[in-house]
Amino acid sequence: MSQRGRAGEVVAVESRISAIVDDTLAYRGFPIEALFQHATFEEVVFLLWFDQLPSVSDLTAFQDRIGARPSPDETTLGFVSRAAPAGLTRALEAGIIGLGVSGPPGGDTLEMPLRLLTGLPDIVNHLGVIAHGKSAFPSTSDRSIGARFLHAWLGREPRPDEATAFGRGLILTADHELNAATFAARVAASTGADLVSAVLAAIATQSGPLHGGAMAKTGMLLALATEGDPTAEIDCRLARGERLPGFGHSVYRRGDPRAALFRDLLRETADRAGDGQWLTAADRIAEIGTDRIGLPPNLDLYAAAFWSALGIPPDLFPAIFSIGRIAGWIAHIREQYADNRLIRPRARYIGRASQAWVPIEQRGEWFTRSI
Repeated sequence: MSQRGRAGEVVAVESRISAIVDDTLAYRGFPIEALFQHATFEEVVFLLWFDQLPSVSDLTAFQDRIGARPSPDETTLGFVSRAAPAGLTRALEAGIIGLGVSGPPGGDTLEMPLRLLTGLPDIVNHLGVIAHGKSAFPSTSDRSIGARFLHAWLGREPRPDEATAFGRGLILTADHELNAATFAARVAASTGADLVSAVLAAIATQSGPLHGGAMAKTGMLLALATEGDPTAEIDCRLARGERLPGFGHSVYRRGDPRAALFRDLLRETADRAGDGQWLTAADRIAEIGTDRIGLPPNLDLYAAAFWSALGIPPDLFPAIFSIGRIAGWIAHIREQYADNRLIRPRARYIGRASQAWVPIEQRGEWFTRSI
């Protein structure tokens, strides 16, 4: 049953997957800083799905399953191509549907989760081909999700440091307690909807401009900042009453811990590449934005800068984010199935009450006068 948490928050479900307590984030009790420093993304996926860190043999077997998954078939990629003109969200949804119908789930409870986890990087790469004329490269049987994406994106085998860095970024996006998209997935799962349908609910919810959709706007602001001082652009946006993307968070009070970790990742990447333009731009936006609105940057700002440094266009940032977050969505859906109770909130009615029935010939017009 729902209950009130701090600051008027509503506690809707109980979960053992991730927790945000006193501005700290942990997955299954492990601080995000420790996982970022020591784990691979595949270890984190295993932790989220099975509630324990894998042994050497467990991780090897799990990565073997990842590497054995084939690329999405032509039917699935055709779904994505046909939906792409309607926008990123429709294309991602079409890709997930394609993965869901590309083969029978069978009796293996990991078949569909792995199909979604490994298929999404290929779908995002296909979107790069469609939207940006990127050269198409065949997917590989990499046993790492980060390497699988980068191999196709770069058209070459990624260097170990590149694959490691991308995977560490995926760790930071893998889960985030009961955010709006995750809650939507759990609501769908609580009705008995299948895994694919519940993931679709999450993707649809994430697309909103107050949720994952803000990432693309953050990326576009960063691109402007690499061309000159962004002060005037930020002031102009604020003067128009616009929200400044990449700042503040509804849960964290003193700052998003993932932002600092993504900044560390961006700095390491900039040092290796000898190109700090994206770090400089992000730091400048962080400085101006915090001064103007009194809020620290959130994950979006430095994640967008990191992905920009890899040459990924801003319109694909929500899809890149989903490559990591689908691990958490699947974990929450599986947890909901394991101890299910229909999530059926109530609403407090604040409309008019006790109205008398009015025959149709006595009612005033309003619709025909408004069109």
